[in-house]
Amino acid sequence: MLPLASDETLDRLEANIGKLPAVQDLLAIGHSPADITGMLLGELGVAPDASSVVPMWVGALRRRAV
Repeated sequence: MLPLASDETLDRLEANIGKLPAVQDLLAIGHSPADITGMLLGELGVAPDASSVVPMWVGALRRRAV
């Protein structure tokens, strides 16, 4: 569950997941976790300079905890 994701975003993620082989197979042929993240997100995109992928809601939860 992704609390702030729209139904359209969830539909796209589900479709992308359905198209991919198993993660262990992707790793075995040399794909990095960043590559796999890019494949999962597809047209939703990953920022070119992203060193990690942190959902926006995680930051909101951290701010509320302070």
